[in-house]
This record gives sequence, structure tokens and C-alpha cells, in this order.
Amino acid sequence: PGEHRPLLLVDETLRADAWADAARASASHNPLERELVRQWRGGLGALVLAHSPALAIVRWDKAMVLEGLAREAGLRTRRSRLSRAVSRIAIG
Repeated sequence: PGEHRPLLLVDETLRADAWADAARASASHNPLERELVRQWRGGLGALVLAHSPALAIVRWDKAMVLEGLAREAGLRTRRSRLSRAVSRIAIG
């Protein structure tokens, strides 16, 4: 009670075991679509701003795009590698 759990953004092309631990610690998770820029501009960016901080588990290519979009919105990002191709991004 009273504890803020981050919004989780998940690249659903990843296996569930890549993000299962993060899902248990988050309030809810939102799948990231193939067209990430369109999704961000279509409302995901506003959702992240409203529920900051957010946590994303994504492939390396989506990590770069997501970080750029978040920074463009004035949010800080911190990236760490979970595996060779998977990154964890803290937003906000």
C-alpha cells in the first residue's frame, strides 16, 4: 500500500523468461508494437509521462529508439544489458 510500482513496457518478441521478474515488480505491463515511434506518439509517451517511472525490457534496437523518444519528452533514461541482445531501460 502506498508503494509506487513502475509501468512495464515489454518487447513481446522476447521470451517471457526475459521479463518475468520485472513483471512481478510492476503495476502492469504494456506490449511494445513493431511501430514504436507511432505507438509512442499515439499515446504511449503520455502514459509513460503520467506513470513515471517506467521500466522497459527490449531488444537492443528498440532500446535505442525508446531512449531517444523518452529523452525527447524530457525524461531521463538508464540502460543496462540483461543479455547480449536484451536491454533493461529505466525511464523517468
